[in-house]
Amino acid sequence: FLGEEADVFCISRFAWGPAGCKAAESQEKDVPANTDVYLNVKLIDMFPASPEDDSQKNWAHRVQELEWRRNNGNDHYRRRNMQLAARCYEKGMEVFPETPVQAPASVGLSGKAAAAAVTKTIADVASNLSAVYLEQGRARDASDHAKIAVDLVPKHSKAIFRLAKASFLLGDFEECQKRLDELQGLQPEEDAAVKRLVADLERARTKHASKSKKLGAALLEAAGEGREYVEKPPPEEPPTFLQELLEPMIPTKKQVILLCALALLSALVIFFAPLRHRPQVVIISLLSSTLIFAIYTAVTVTAEEDLEAKKK
Repeated sequence: FLGEEADVFCISRFAWGPAGCKAAESQEKDVPANTDVYLNVKLIDMFPASPEDDSQKNWAHRVQELEWRRNNGNDHYRRRNMQLAARCYEKGMEVFPETPVQAPASVGLSGKAAAAAVTKTIADVASNLSAVYLEQGRARDASDHAKIAVDLVPKHSKAIFRLAKASFLLGDFEECQKRLDELQGLQPEEDAAVKRLVADLERARTKHASKSKKLGAALLEAAGEGREYVEKPPPEEPPTFLQELLEPMIPTKKQVILLCALALLSALVIFFAPLRHRPQVVIISLLSSTLIFAIYTAVTVTAEEDLEAKKK
């Protein structure tokens, strides 16, 4: 029955498991990892397993589910559990897939107001999902969902800020500046996060302009000397200790060909040798192949050193 309460005991893996649960407010306490808990559960409402025939009831349940997904996502976001927050918001975006949202006729004269309220909630969910994606380093997804929120509610200040931040991370400085200008019209007094983004954008633009200026100067210098400008490649990183250790061991093309020839010759000799002498033939083939390869390598290295000495 609705309103019924029950005391429930949960072992840790059916509660918060190895992650635990961080307190989101001052009156709360952290739930340590791997902790069994007692819960007092109250049945507030029930959602139908399948859509009902009554469109008004179905509408009401969908609105409740949307708000429930948003509120749960907000709670996980406050506790810095971005994975669960994203899951709640993503499920919330699936409740009303159709756009624009239209309330059923059974809602009556308040249908437009109800549809507008639901549209605002969907925009909040999309904006909050954008914030989660920004925390996860998914700038492209953050930009896409912030745009959804702005399309639904053009003056959604949080969504506009998140779109500006995502655009900055994607290197789209023009879009970032455009959204910051929109935000300034909605919020004359900038908060700390907006001020930081404005400062970051200014630094990035200055750095980009400096790099463009150097490139332009190099192009002009090359043009004045009548030669084609070739951009200098970035300096190569010095080899690591492991690379220096393994480099002498890497065979040259000629050494690989010699190894293949010796292996083929040894295989033929072993194949055609009498069975009673085959073990001795295998040993002799291995030793002779190794000796031939060593002599060839020593002669090659000596010849290369002499040639290098003559060049100097």
